[in-house]
Amino acid sequence: MKRIDAIADFISPYKSIADIGCDHGYVIKQAFDKGYIDNAYAIDNKLGPINRAKDTLKDYKNVKYYLSDGLDSVDENIDCVIIAGMGGMLIIDILEKNKDKLNYIKRLIIEANKDEFKVRKYLTENGFYIYDEKIVEEDNKFYEIDVFEKGNKKYSFNELYFGKVLIDKKEPTFLKKWEHKFNKYKDIKAYTVDEDKIKIMEGIKEILCK
Repeated sequence: MKRIDAIADFISPYKSIADIGCDHGYVIKQAFDKGYIDNAYAIDNKLGPINRAKDTLKDYKNVKYYLSDGLDSVDENIDCVIIAGMGGMLIIDILEKNKDKLNYIKRLIIEANKDEFKVRKYLTENGFYIYDEKIVEEDNKFYEIDVFEKGNKKYSFNELYFGKVLIDKKEPTFLKKWEHKFNKYKDIKAYTVDEDKIKIMEGIKEILCK
């Protein structure tokens, strides 16, 4: 489970986490197994995922389960919040609903399944900077994991769209994703008339040095 491993590996050095949309509780389990955390909140707005997480984590102490929405149950005891496997706009809605709680969250680990640009833009306009990033490929899908911490930095369009750290690292999986996207997009006529899409194509060319 590359995606789960990558998310869990970004938790250290923080010891108290909340997993929003905990699903089966695999991220929390991995974090405990690797000795990264002392306690965790497993949070979901549906009972099914909560029960699945309880089953996965039945042998683990120091886990609290909350049937609640978004950050509603997150408090000052939590250092690091994980939100993974959701659309970017839903993630923004979750953060905006409890914006005051961003004041005491030290790290956000976000894996949006679309609209990553909008998430980066939102958080970097609301007191966070891009601390680290990683892209993994699993089951023929690419997953971008973004890590945000407190701070203010300015970013270009390309840095927000493609990920500042991902651009700097230019790891093979990152290049593979955008090579695939480039080949897919280059024949779409809309990319020759839409100003934002032209910027995206130019950004891909710059990354791939085409």
